[in-house]
Amino acid sequence: MKKMLHLLVTFVLFAGIPAASGEVITLARAVETGLADNPSIEAARSRITQAEETVREAEALWYPTLEASGSYTRNERSDNSLEGFPESDKTQETYSTGLSGQWVLFSGFERKYRTMAARLARKGRRASLEDAQRVLVSAIADTYFSAQLALKNREIAEADRKFNREQLKEAEIKKKVGTGALSDLYNFQIKVNTAETEIESAAYQYKIARAALAALLGISAPMAHLPEPAPLAPEKKEEMVLPDIAVYTDKALARRPDIREGELSLKRAEADIGAAKAAYWPVVSLSGGVSADRTGSATVETDDLAGSVMLGLSYPMFQGGKNQAALYRAMAVKEEAEQTLESLETDIASEVLQEGSKVISFQKQLRLQRENTRLVKKTRDLVESEYRAGQTSLVRLNEAQTELITARGRLALALVNLRQAWSRLKTAAGSTEI
Repeated sequence: MKKMLHLLVTFVLFAGIPAASGEVITLARAVETGLADNPSIEAARSRITQAEETVREAEALWYPTLEASGSYTRNERSDNSLEGFPESDKTQETYSTGLSGQWVLFSGFERKYRTMAARLARKGRRASLEDAQRVLVSAIADTYFSAQLALKNREIAEADRKFNREQLKEAEIKKKVGTGALSDLYNFQIKVNTAETEIESAAYQYKIARAALAALLGISAPMAHLPEPAPLAPEKKEEMVLPDIAVYTDKALARRPDIREGELSLKRAEADIGAAKAAYWPVVSLSGGVSADRTGSATVETDDLAGSVMLGLSYPMFQGGKNQAALYRAMAVKEEAEQTLESLETDIASEVLQEGSKVISFQKQLRLQRENTRLVKKTRDLVESEYRAGQTSLVRLNEAQTELITARGRLALALVNLRQAWSRLKTAAGSTEI
């Protein structure tokens, strides 16, 4: 709910604000900003701090404890109890002070396993942070490419509007000289209006993508502007190389942070089993203390001091099955961690396969769509020349122009789909470098 609200606020603030002319934000810069400022990443860092303090708490169990105490007591005796005693004995003041300490020498290795579990939890939080960063990078890339597509669609629609405006001007001239039809004027005006609608639709989609990108980057109000994404550039040679899905799968299983987090959870569950078994061992502790009690004065003298030292051993004989239940619960947690890790590995392998297959499919689509767009552009130009020469109909020109606009839109979509698939494949393999 908070994320939805943040996105809505960001949209309201940024939707109507144009970016500064010529100012752009690259994908690399967007990723860098998101990793530095996104609130979810900051929250993950805070969880690491919590885990570090938990480790310190567990390590404190290895040290002896020391406690100082003191008290003051004032007693008022009744009149009946004072018979045969001087009046000065009616009020009695007692001062006590003491210093005691305890050191657990052996507790069935509980401290060892508790400390181990805390340290594993800390490593797990760090892995969780890395995985949050991985997921964020993927989301930023998806949104960035979506914003680029919206800008490209706006550019295509503007080109369509320009073409039809030029045709409208020529139709007006022909109408004036008596060689054109009024229906031609209406046709091109409708086409101009349709292009205007597509421009507005693309602008709206860009505003949405831009607002979502601002939220992912952790940009909060007030803000003068958010730079536009860089223009959608043609595909690079390396983007058209077939991915080796087996290699990406091996990388994912070897370096995905969530895999590492799952492995740490399993080890932590094993440590918890060791800690639960510690309840079946005796506890050996060393304790001692120094105390002083004095009546009528707070001044402690040597004669008031008393001390003690004790080596103790305790062994739980019966606790209603509590220790056994704790052990069985820890064993069940370990089994859950094993199954979760196995399921995660299967899901990750499937994710890499799906994203790799998408890359291959979109590579083919992009090749075909680029060739189609080239051919459709040539066809439209030929039909336009024929229409100007009176050799073809207005209907055919409309069809050719519509086919060109559709082809250009599909080409841009295929390119964005390919780049989104590549970014998802890379992040699925555990990388945060797009």
